[in-house]
Amino acid sequence: MPGRDEHASGHWAGEPQRRLGGAALALTAVARALEAESDRLSLWIPVLFGSGILAYFALSEEPRLLTAAALIMAAAGLILAGRGTGLGLIIGGAALALAAGFANAKLHTEMARAPVLAKEMRGVTVKGFVELYERRDKARARITLRVIALGDLPPAETPHRVRVKLSAANAHVESGEAVSLKASLRPPPEPISPNGFDFGRKAWFDRLGATGYAIGKIEPLEGAGKPPWDLRVWASIDRLRSLVTARIRAGLPGERGEIAAALITGERAGISEEDNQAMRDSGLFHILSISGLHMVIMAGTVFWLIRAGLALIPSIALRYPIRKWAAGAALAAALFYLLLSGAAVPTVRSWIMMSIVLIAVLLDRPALTMRNVALAALLILIVSPESLFDPSFQMSFAAVVGLVALVEANSRREHDGLEDVSFVWRGLRRLKAIVVADVMTTLVATAAVAPFAVYHFHRLSHYGVVANLISLPLVGLLIMPFALLGLIAMPFGLEFWPLQIMGFGIDLLVATGKWVASLPGAVSVLPSISGAALLLLVLGGLWLCLGRRAGARSVS
Repeated sequence: MPGRDEHASGHWAGEPQRRLGGAALALTAVARALEAESDRLSLWIPVLFGSGILAYFALSEEPRLLTAAALIMAAAGLILAGRGTGLGLIIGGAALALAAGFANAKLHTEMARAPVLAKEMRGVTVKGFVELYERRDKARARITLRVIALGDLPPAETPHRVRVKLSAANAHVESGEAVSLKASLRPPPEPISPNGFDFGRKAWFDRLGATGYAIGKIEPLEGAGKPPWDLRVWASIDRLRSLVTARIRAGLPGERGEIAAALITGERAGISEEDNQAMRDSGLFHILSISGLHMVIMAGTVFWLIRAGLALIPSIALRYPIRKWAAGAALAAALFYLLLSGAAVPTVRSWIMMSIVLIAVLLDRPALTMRNVALAALLILIVSPESLFDPSFQMSFAAVVGLVALVEANSRREHDGLEDVSFVWRGLRRLKAIVVADVMTTLVATAAVAPFAVYHFHRLSHYGVVANLISLPLVGLLIMPFALLGLIAMPFGLEFWPLQIMGFGIDLLVATGKWVASLPGAVSVLPSISGAALLLLVLGGLWLCLGRRAGARSVS
């Protein structure tokens, strides 16, 4: 049957052409979709960079530096191969961002390489300079030492840093002091569960080679010489922190003073476990840890005060860029607050984000934009790629991205002019706008961080929205602004009354936390979710926030 054979051969000959035509149509559709998002594609660079970091840490074996270099070269080749088409450039650029993230993680891993204790050592003598003294509570403390000598280990096997727990009664040391003690040490522990916190990875990048507990008292070490210059600088800052903390506790005795110290100098050891638990169950625990919220209020208050003060002097306000002057003062204030609060890793990240916003003001650029958020995320991942796995990094950027997306969506709405009809109507509409904005920002921020809270902590605070709606105005209007005024007044000995107002706000904050935590079903303990589920939630949220078309549809 020749006719049937001819028909069959014609059918199969046309099939590859149809497949090629379908692929071409699909590529064209993708190219058009990407072209429509061209002004937003740069926002995905930190996402792709972070994906490269994730790929590096997901490997079961350590790759060679040549592998990272080869990936960079391959991505550059893709860019050259596709330079004639927009789609080719986009694919090549995405590959380069992925490869750069992978290579950056590998490079930082090698730069942080330091000896790690091979096995447990009991009763070994440790000599070193105190880098950090932390009081964990009223009875316990821990110190981080930059090691000079560890038992009889040769220098090539001696850890760069060790961290030792001890009784607070036996620890009377300051940063930069040379000490000697006996301790039992062991290598940094591995994760206790598949999705658990990887302390070993954090210790590697901190160049922390051993942890343990002290045996006996700490003794001064004679003949150690001067500490390194960075420890001498930090020792000066640490003395200032101790002085400020003492003044706060003198002005606000009891639990109020401990919370005030936590918000100003980062000293949280004195807060009772009862208050800590109430703040956790009510969804307000983030307020006790210095982060972006506190940095924004501190720097923003300085910005407003300087600008408002200069605006009252017409000869200056009409001739000089007072907005830039205020931004410069706020930038300096943010740096001072960073150092005074102890420069913890989450605070450093918040400072970087705040600095980018203020630098944008100095350069006459829009301050609150998604591009600035993307730039801050990229800078943090370049400097500290391991931050990608830090819950505070994930939750802070989730909240900020969601809030900036909300601002962008609101800016696309068409506003009428009814607020100009009368003074009463204008006031009512502004009051409504403030209430709606407070509710919406709280809802968006809570929804954005919820998946990470469940993934890392397996807890969900059901009334966190209510607690934050009540508490955030307290923090923004009473607690942090008067903390700043207290700091300004402290050199003159006039900090008492600003601290009293701050303490009143703290009382209301704690009362809110305890009330919300006491409500029936305030918190649920949930099973862990998989990393794949969290990844899908993150990608979906990023598309809603970063995609121009998705954002436009959500507004309409």
